[in-house]
Amino acid sequence: MVPRRRLKYWLWDTDPSMHPWISALLAIDEDRNKKPLVDLLTSHTRLPRAARWHIADLLRVNASTRGTIHPFL
Repeated sequence: MVPRRRLKYWLWDTDPSMHPWISALLAIDEDRNKKPLVDLLTSHTRLPRAARWHIADLLRVNASTRGTIHPFL
């Protein structure tokens, strides 16, 4: 799987249902803004299978760097 830091380079050409999820993950990566992802997760928006890996990666990176300053969160 491609790391999240490369989202903007390859996922925009995929299924349009991924676009809100990509935008939400990029908001975290670029601005540390979790609100778009939280809003999507609490909405009725379908969670594409491809987005699951990236959300899991976000959580895994966050868990492994707990207590340190992380560039994405």
